[in-house]
Amino acid sequence: MASVADASKSKELPGLGRWNAENAVPLPKTAYPGKTAIIIGDDDSGTGGGQVALYLSNTVGDLENGSVYALKRTDNNQREMDIKIGTTYPVEFALIPNHKTLTGAQINTQVDALKGIKFARVEDVDYRKGSSAGAAREVYFNATGQATTAANADYSRSKYGRVYRLVMDAADPLKGTLEVIMDGDDRTGPAKTFQNVDNICVTDNYVHTQEDANSYGDETHDAYIYQYNIATKAMKVAMMLDHRRMDTDKEKYNQNQTATAYANSTFGSWEYGAMIDVSETIGVPNTFIISLQPHTWRADKFKGVDGGTLHPTENQGSQMILVKGLPR
Repeated sequence: MASVADASKSKELPGLGRWNAENAVPLPKTAYPGKTAIIIGDDDSGTGGGQVALYLSNTVGDLENGSVYALKRTDNNQREMDIKIGTTYPVEFALIPNHKTLTGAQINTQVDALKGIKFARVEDVDYRKGSSAGAAREVYFNATGQATTAANADYSRSKYGRVYRLVMDAADPLKGTLEVIMDGDDRTGPAKTFQNVDNICVTDNYVHTQEDANSYGDETHDAYIYQYNIATKAMKVAMMLDHRRMDTDKEKYNQNQTATAYANSTFGSWEYGAMIDVSETIGVPNTFIISLQPHTWRADKFKGVDGGTLHPTENQGSQMILVKGLPR
């Protein structure tokens, strides 16, 4: 039995495979009763691209003995930019053999051979909330986008970011349909202001997606949270980060990236982290916790406070805020 001291220690789960993953999201038990289904987002911008993977076990709560699959189109087209808004594509999850014994690079090789879709950095995943089993099988994810250089020099992947809907088959979790619902690379379309969408939060009726600009130099605004109405397909800006550039305490929040010297932060240099719907948890409707990462809020008092050892001189501040009144 694990001790209390073990609670603060991370544990590797070889059963889920090795990825550049920021999130592994278990689907609720209503999605596939009697099974364990976890959607993994692969935040990779290299040759193999970012993947959407599925861990699937026929035992509830089993994180060791399941199989891992990669998302692919049934016609074997791997190019993300060949997925067009307004069209729904049949997809399937292809088995990655012996995944527990493979390195991340070997998994990328396997996925390429299986013709997995090469997305531009799958940073976050969520599923639709609601009482029906169908809601839990409606999965949304962000492809954040990457510069059109190096592995994306051919612009085969998103640059400014996209939001996708994956609807998994009720009878077979290895089958489904895929569509792009917000396309930041269409610079005349509804999502034309996208500056690299990162985190995502899906509720009963809305998709909330948050920006983390990749600093291409063409940013026009500070990070937005967009709200997409699932029923009407309408989207709007719900909120924007305030860098306090015009406030009397602007020097506190606008430090140079490499030194604690004042320099007004550029558009999009702050980002959002996680966004969590806590309405039912605290009993207050339409309430969310949102993580803010203001990368130019710097001070020595922030060094080493998280107990980590990899970045002992990291001095960025951050903040968790409670937002009320945002429709869910």
